[in-house]
Amino acid sequence: MSKNKIDKARAILTRRHRHVKGYDVDREVGIISATIAQQRAWDLETKASGPMAMLTGLNLKRFLIGAYPKAGHSPALT
Repeated sequence: MSKNKIDKARAILTRRHRHVKGYDVDREVGIISATIAQQRAWDLETKASGPMAMLTGLNLKRFLIGAYPKAGHSPALT
């Protein structure tokens, strides 16, 4: 995640959770950054890149789960 995006995320989290006692913005930003880094590493490992990446492996499962409600309410299917 780029420095500019980290700063934006920190600002949004600070504003959104300013009333939550004990909320650690830096910890949450660290978790988000680590999750993104892990996902990028997994994508490189499984060669999941490019426009067709959403139709392979775990990305296909995520795509189908996300697309199912939309397809179920399609006027073409009624």
